[in-house]
Amino acid sequence: MLNDFQSEIDDLIKRYEYKQDFVYHTSGSTGKPKEIVLSYDTMKMCVEENIRIMKITDKSTIVNLCIPPTSIAFSCFTTLTALVAGAKLITRKFKANEYVDNLNEFQGTHHFVIPAVYRTLSRTRKWEELDLSSYELLMTGSDLAPEGIKNDLLSKGAKRFLQIYGSTEVPPAISESEDEKDIANVSPLIDYKIADDGELFIKWQCQDEYWASGDLVERVDDGFKMVGRKKNILRLNCAHVQPELIEQYIMNKTKVDRALVTRSKNDKIGVYFEGPETKQTEVFNSLNAFYGTSDNIVDFVKWVPKIETNHLNKVIRHQSL
Repeated sequence: MLNDFQSEIDDLIKRYEYKQDFVYHTSGSTGKPKEIVLSYDTMKMCVEENIRIMKITDKSTIVNLCIPPTSIAFSCFTTLTALVAGAKLITRKFKANEYVDNLNEFQGTHHFVIPAVYRTLSRTRKWEELDLSSYELLMTGSDLAPEGIKNDLLSKGAKRFLQIYGSTEVPPAISESEDEKDIANVSPLIDYKIADDGELFIKWQCQDEYWASGDLVERVDDGFKMVGRKKNILRLNCAHVQPELIEQYIMNKTKVDRALVTRSKNDKIGVYFEGPETKQTEVFNSLNAFYGTSDNIVDFVKWVPKIETNHLNKVIRHQSL
């Protein structure tokens, strides 16, 4: 079976077999794309660690339906993991209307679902037809995990659930957890520290310097819990707001497709949402529940037909709406 993105897959395999460097591009703290070069030795260690975490064998079938080639997860969680373990790989371009049918048809053992994809598709009638009984592991990552995702995937037959935390600069998986809220079980190959302001600093043990992740976390018993991105904090006169937490809360409570929390012209919170227009009052009420009262914090709640996202279906923070 020929995979989609076959030329990209062939290039990754060639680089790995010839022990070449791997080049990726990611947005840094400035939001401008920057080049990340990872050595063969780093990628080899990353892939071997992922095989351990995912429990991949030569009997496994990795099904990729939503991770694009531009993501390092395309290399570390699918292509190279399958290559080194001798597993079967099935890769398809993301198509929402074929997603459930493909998961059912391919009868794989391992699959990575992006949170934004799950939020959208799990609210459709088609999702009720999903059969994950052949899948040994369903993983998620790249964003805050939707509430209830673990129980939902396990109820459809998946044997195990993992939330993965990783980055391009310090490749996946930095940590893995069976809890959809907390990031625990930090890899033994990783050193990390948490700054006074909550920012996570991490490095592979083979690296010389810690990398400022830009992620804000809270300590928990076995690791840490994701809060949001440091650069996304809205420093309003009335409060400092972490938009990801509010957006997650809105989507969990109201089941809208997407939410975007911004700073309004009046130095308050402005909320745009995508989904049924009739949800506007429900979204506003969820903000009241989040804050106790939203009178002095929330300026407006507006419905929009579309909130733009990037290649991983993450909301683009700066856009004209």
